[in-house]
This record gives sequence, C-alpha cells and structure tokens, in this order.
Amino acid sequence: MADDNANTAPVATEQTSEVTKPDYIQDKFWDAERNEVNIENLASSYNSLESKLGSRTEDLTKQIRTDLENEKLSKVPEQYQLNVPELNDNISLDISQDMPIVQWWSNTAKSAGLSQEQYDEGVKVFVENAISNLPNVDLEIQKLGDSGRERIEAAELWSKKIFKSRILSSNIWFCLNCRRC
Repeated sequence: MADDNANTAPVATEQTSEVTKPDYIQDKFWDAERNEVNIENLASSYNSLESKLGSRTEDLTKQIRTDLENEKLSKVPEQYQLNVPELNDNISLDISQDMPIVQWWSNTAKSAGLSQEQYDEGVKVFVENAISNLPNVDLEIQKLGDSGRERIEAAELWSKKIFKSRILSSNIWFCLNCRRC
C-alpha cells in the first residue's frame, strides 16, 4: 500500500494561463505584445497631468487673488465722507477733513481698500478715544469747592469783558495761564 500512495502523488503540470489586461488599465497603457502594463507611458502621462494640474492651480490662485483685490478696490470710495458720530449735548468736539489725523486716516483707509463703513468705524473709535481723554466737568467743578459754579461764571464774565475790550495781549494771556506769577 505504501507503493500505491507513491504512485498517486500529484504531478506538476505546466498550465499556461493567458495574461489579460486588468479593467482599471486603459488600452493606451497596455503593451499587448508583452501582455504587461507599459510603465513608461503611464508615468509619462501621470507627470504630464500633474504638471498641467499644478499650473492650472497656480493660474486659478492668481486669478482669485486678482478678483478679490478688484472687488475690494471697487468698494473704496473716491473720497471718504467724514461722518462724525452723535455726541452728548455737553460735549463739543471739532473734527474736520483739514485735520492731519483725519487726512492720515483717509489715506490709510484708501490704501488698505476700506469701505465707507469701515472708515466710519475708525472715525467712531477716534471720537470715543478723544472723548475719553476729556476731563470730567462735574469732577473739576467739585475740585473748585462748594462755590465752584460761581467761580466758573465769574471767570467767564471776566474773560468776556477782557476779550471784548481787546486789551489782553498774547503775552498777558500766556502769563495768566502759566501760573508761575
């Protein structure tokens, strides 16, 4: 029986299977003579496609940047309107286009491509800052003592009288303000 098993051992037979083109390989990348993928054509095609896509991406990026810049510049007015926000009745603040800070802000806003609304927001912040630096009138009156209001009225009447008669020269006015005398 041992001989029977030896005779029944599988014999290797040469099977020739035909290599077929896989479905995911295009005909232009298949070498039919050799029955294999033409790696050289595939790599060349891939590199060509990659360079085209890369250059297209760069072109699109440049175009998008140009379009965004043009859109931003289209919103920039020729000249900004100086819209000063509403102030309390007891606050007086003079702001005009002739002020160097306003001219600087207009030039800066124009070069940055800001819209009128953004420009107005900058003016609003400037005004709020200027107001925050003003003295507190009630606190200053308190510092003058119980008769603070009367002292202010007396100083106003005195200054109106002096200025009306025009006898106050600039040197005297300086002397009165320096508080060294």
